[in-house]
Amino acid sequence: MIYFDHSATSPIYPESLNTYVQTSQRIFGNPSSLHDLGNQAHRLLQRAREQVADYLSVSQKEIFFTSGGTEGNNWVIKGTALAKKSFGKHVILSSIEHPSVTESAKQLMELGFEISYAPVNAQGFVDAVALEKLINKDTILVSIMAVNNEIGAIQPIKEISQVLSAYPSIHFHVDAVQSVGHVDTKVWLTPRVDFATFSAHKFHGPRGVGFIFWRHGRKLAPLLTGGGQE
Repeated sequence: MIYFDHSATSPIYPESLNTYVQTSQRIFGNPSSLHDLGNQAHRLLQRAREQVADYLSVSQKEIFFTSGGTEGNNWVIKGTALAKKSFGKHVILSSIEHPSVTESAKQLMELGFEISYAPVNAQGFVDAVALEKLINKDTILVSIMAVNNEIGAIQPIKEISQVLSAYPSIHFHVDAVQSVGHVDTKVWLTPRVDFATFSAHKFHGPRGVGFIFWRHGRKLAPLLTGGGQE
């Protein structure tokens, strides 16, 4: 069989699977525990964080692990709304975002937030000029995917970043789940991007593993409470 649906999920690489299984069997301690096995797990977690940070050319303090893209997108959309609701309740998305973004936005609407949708052209590209026209004094977040999961459109994130540079208080989130291995990070991870979400199963990693880039200094309310573990 020839498999062409990597945008939905990708087969795990043997080396990824072997590392996952061996680590789960040998270093299964809670990274928050103080005993030796917990310390080993903590060091391994930090090493993984450093590797991700090196790939993105960011600080390891700006990397947080999640269960995947859906959790990450929910966290950024809802977490930003909760953290910044005293400053405004307006969120801008593109009209072709992933359901984990659009459904999160619908939940915010039930809480009194306003959602605007930036139009795309016939090729699926967001118009940065049209997006800017949607910004108002209550806008707290703009969320645009780097690469569309259905049609493969690579969005003009640099151009949108330039527009948003005039609005420093607005958080800018990029759903980068489809970008790894296809688009160089330097193409879209500009200094104006505040959050980016990723999922390992899209690039031959295990399912149930993802991470968020969270730029230092930006506020994000927790999605889950009661535990400090990632």
